[in-house]
Amino acid sequence: MKVLAVDTSTDKIILGLHFDGINLFYKGESGCKKHNSEIIYAIDNLLKKAKIEITDIDYFGVCSGPGSFTGIRIGVSVVNAFAYANQKKIVEITSLETEDNGEEKIVLLPCGHNNFYAARFGNVTEYFCANQSDIDKLSFKKVYLTESSPEKFLARVLTKIFDKQFVEQAKPFYMKKSSAERN
Repeated sequence: MKVLAVDTSTDKIILGLHFDGINLFYKGESGCKKHNSEIIYAIDNLLKKAKIEITDIDYFGVCSGPGSFTGIRIGVSVVNAFAYANQKKIVEITSLETEDNGEEKIVLLPCGHNNFYAARFGNVTEYFCANQSDIDKLSFKKVYLTESSPEKFLARVLTKIFDKQFVEQAKPFYMKKSSAERN
């Protein structure tokens, strides 16, 4: 089984490639303004390192959000295009889901101005936005994400593939309006 996983929800492009029991990772430099110009190049280099072609990929995984609005659109579009062109299946995960291990907790991703994208995991799964004062009032264990983990991301993608949690087409997962929509 060959799997390519793409996460462009943060300021770094994160790629995971699983093939023949081997995992390879790519973590780009900071600069979300570069995602559009670097993603295809990064994918191509990772595939060349593994000596496989995009047509060899059996499944695609993508981070659908929350995170950088433009980054999410780029990653989702690239994965949808590759999957459609090669008639392959897609799994999507959220950036917060990488920390879900069944334990009761709140996972937090900063989204500017002392606000956070948040997910409660455990007995229930609930996504919400909150500011620091709201979060301070919560009694659950809190995990603050500062950057994406390629290893956890690929592991979650593989779990969803094994559980057959496929989507026809990946869609961005936005938890709030973009600054352009708010203004």
